[in-house]
Amino acid sequence: MPIRLIIGAGVSAAAFLQTSDDDHETVVVGEDGLWAKLAEHPMGQPAHLLQLPGTPVPTFQAPNGEMSLDNFLSSGVFQQGVSRIVAGKRYGYNPSRKVQRISKSRSQPGKYVAWFDHHHALIVDRIVIATGIGAQRKPPPVSGTIPSGLGYTQVIEGIDFLSDPDEYTANIDRAIYGGSATAAWVADLASQRSPRMNWFARPGGTEFSGAVLPGSRNAEIIKLCEDNDLKRLEEVEKIEIVNTKLHIHIKGKDYYYIADQFIYALGGDTDTRLTSSLYQILDSDIGDALSPIIDLNGALGAREEGVVALGTADRKVMIVGAATYNTTTPTLRNKQTAPMSELPWNAQVPDGIAVVGASISALNSFIPITQVATGEPRQWHDITITRNDININLADRNQLTILFSLMFDNWPSYLVESLTASVINERSQVSPVIPTPTREMFGIDRSELFSLIKAHAPDLTDFHITQRCQLVGLTT
Repeated sequence: MPIRLIIGAGVSAAAFLQTSDDDHETVVVGEDGLWAKLAEHPMGQPAHLLQLPGTPVPTFQAPNGEMSLDNFLSSGVFQQGVSRIVAGKRYGYNPSRKVQRISKSRSQPGKYVAWFDHHHALIVDRIVIATGIGAQRKPPPVSGTIPSGLGYTQVIEGIDFLSDPDEYTANIDRAIYGGSATAAWVADLASQRSPRMNWFARPGGTEFSGAVLPGSRNAEIIKLCEDNDLKRLEEVEKIEIVNTKLHIHIKGKDYYYIADQFIYALGGDTDTRLTSSLYQILDSDIGDALSPIIDLNGALGAREEGVVALGTADRKVMIVGAATYNTTTPTLRNKQTAPMSELPWNAQVPDGIAVVGASISALNSFIPITQVATGEPRQWHDITITRNDININLADRNQLTILFSLMFDNWPSYLVESLTASVINERSQVSPVIPTPTREMFGIDRSELFSLIKAHAPDLTDFHITQRCQLVGLTT
């Protein structure tokens, strides 16, 4: 049986394992994903927007959006699901080791070599790179001597800060740099422990827009910072250590801010010259052959527009998940656009879990419905659906169309297509009032789905629709 190697053991790897066919023996190497580092961190989204493909669909919950984080999923619970999927496919005595280089095989043409070092390698038929967002941009340059005995790290990356409670030192002034959702989580903690805090985002980029997603919890944090004049739309040019304090200098300005700790949460670094860049790991004849894999049938948006992965022409080497939208090469100079506008507003994060799961499902044409046909050859067959893991809020257009075709087998095709379009439109609404939690911001629930069905078939009652759902094994 041909061998497929997946590099990376996080969300993207789990999603690919759950959606791929079984015509390859698949093995996984590489480090665990981001959420393995944050054992009990509230993730900023309810469980129904964080479902992994091919797993039971959590019950719809509308989080309250308050600082208490009620109904938001714990990263520890989520990571357990990822680990259960990946664990059985881990390869070798040191499964978390890194692949240093990928080349074409000289001894076995048509195959690839994943090099762990100069002496150890694995020859495979296909390679799927699922390494996540990758290396983050570095902080502004820091000068001066770091004092000893402070009890906290003066300049620290956001995930490192969140994952280490020893860094939560109380009663010190903090500066946060970056407009991401991670930065919003840092701001949440810092606002509770710091007498003074400033939150910076570079003007001209995404600014603070990335922090609004994925939860209204983040919007509450932004509102708190706005009400207390803590947000700064300024670019940090450099950091100077003066005694035990940090002088944070602003580009184009003649003043600086003073803080005790500087926490940065910046986007992925797409510089192909970095040793951590995926382009540096791939031999140039492979890296230069990568091109966008387009969503040809419009599963996640307009036909032939969305990019669901990067890959070679024969798809023997592919980059999937968050890495798709944070990788550049000399021939692909710009980041690819993630297909996400049809997902619920709070799930529209280019390298977020929902987009990763949806894009990989579309790439592999995954339909999370298992059917069994019974009956004699050449006779009438009864079709029994033994499993249905369709998530109304995350399913792509193909998945929804198949689901509704099974539920309403007497409907004409145009009615099924209309219902599919209505569900997608309803779940992806944007609330005009960001700080106020609304159901539109988190997708649609059972009652809203039933209302859309009744709009297409007014004669159906809740009882009839429930029966149809049960007939196809749909969890409501």
